[in-house]
Amino acid sequence: MDNLRPWFLLPVAALLLLLFLPAQLPAHGTGIDLLKESAARSIYCYYSSGDPMAYAEILVYAPSDSTMEYQNGRTDRSGHFAFVPDRGGTWRIVVNDGQGHRCETSVTVGTKPHADKSSREASASVASPQKAGSTMTSLGAICGLSLIFNFFGIVSILRDKYHALLGNKGVGIL
Repeated sequence: MDNLRPWFLLPVAALLLLLFLPAQLPAHGTGIDLLKESAARSIYCYYSSGDPMAYAEILVYAPSDSTMEYQNGRTDRSGHFAFVPDRGGTWRIVVNDGQGHRCETSVTVGTKPHADKSSREASASVASPQKAGSTMTSLGAICGLSLIFNFFGIVSILRDKYHALLGNKGVGIL
């Protein structure tokens, strides 16, 4: 009887762990794409389902100051946003829809961001945003399998205890 006690605590501990996970875990992934190269950097923010991140909050941080935003705003209803950098370097962009979905990326701007395309030393590039969807899909699959195994493990233990109480007479519904 005492050797079964740890097995009962394991599902309870797993359930408590799931209950106390942070509430801001995203339900699916997000992404950011650089749309075109010009003096203004235009981006498209989207969920992993392909739907646009409409009216999501945007914070743009200049290369020289990572604590105070250079510009803030919101995407339009189609998930688009644009900003005009005033210097070269790596600009950090944070997108948050206020519902637990957050995406962060960086845009590298050449040393002369307002110059015409022929005199620009480097082109803009976007770093890969953090994809939360694949992580959440894996975590969801693991949690689902864990729940299934725990459920059948508990049923099996209870069935064995039930049969032990009856003296293995084979009487009962389990």
